[in-house]
Amino acid sequence: MSHQAGSGIDSPGVQLVAERAVASFPVRELTYFLDGGPEETRMRERFEAIIEAEPIFRRSCADYSLSRPERYRLAMRKQLRLCELIKELQLTGEYATAGSDVRALRLAVHDDIGTDLQLLMFIPNLKATFSDEQLAHWLPRAEAWEVLGCYAQTELGHGSNVRALETTATYLPDSDEIEIHSPTLASTKWWPGALGRTANHAIVFARLLVAGRDLVRLSLSLSLSLSLSLSLSLSLSLSLSLSLSLSLSLSLSLTLTLTLNLTRAFTTSSCRCATWRRTG
Repeated sequence: MSHQAGSGIDSPGVQLVAERAVASFPVRELTYFLDGGPEETRMRERFEAIIEAEPIFRRSCADYSLSRPERYRLAMRKQLRLCELIKELQLTGEYATAGSDVRALRLAVHDDIGTDLQLLMFIPNLKATFSDEQLAHWLPRAEAWEVLGCYAQTELGHGSNVRALETTATYLPDSDEIEIHSPTLASTKWWPGALGRTANHAIVFARLLVAGRDLVRLSLSLSLSLSLSLSLSLSLSLSLSLSLSLSLSLSLSLTLTLTLNLTRAFTTSSCRCATWRRTG
């Protein structure tokens, strides 16, 4: 099958327009539904138009022949331009927050950039786990991309099972430092995205050791003790409940017996009364 060069018949855009024109349903309404509403569609299209106008984000077949170092450098240039656009457009919100301007702009870039964990995991965990004093020091530096972080939780032998992590963080009181140590192969930190070339800081999940005590295990022991105490309390409560139920059952039995005896006595008295009346 042959086509005339420059006719535009093979253009995906032309084909899409032709197909949408013969659709049996309102295409725009379906778009609103998929995006979550008309406002979301307008936001997406606005940011897609901004990204499409930026030369750095234009894709070509040559991109697929780039070497790994070249792809890395291109991704970093895209990330830099994204940061510049956020400032130029005065966008608000966070990447991790659905519906925010910053997230909408990032989603308009259909590329793997390699620094998404900075906004998706690193900064949110700073906000969730740091004190006000720590945040005052670290958060502005992270938001300015001076501190570029990764999230080091997963270990080779442990994924989301945080209680089983083997990496230790030992507090050294003399120097007021913490020593990080992975004592086994299974404790090797695994898959901390961006750590290889990009990140210069990391949030590391580990077992805290202070004065020779494993505070994680101590916490688990206390939790277990509390659980056992609670179980014992529940057992005692259950025993008391059973005893009370038994007492109530005995009382009910006594009541039934007494009622039965009273009934029998009343019946006997009635019979006697009737007999007395009959013979009198």
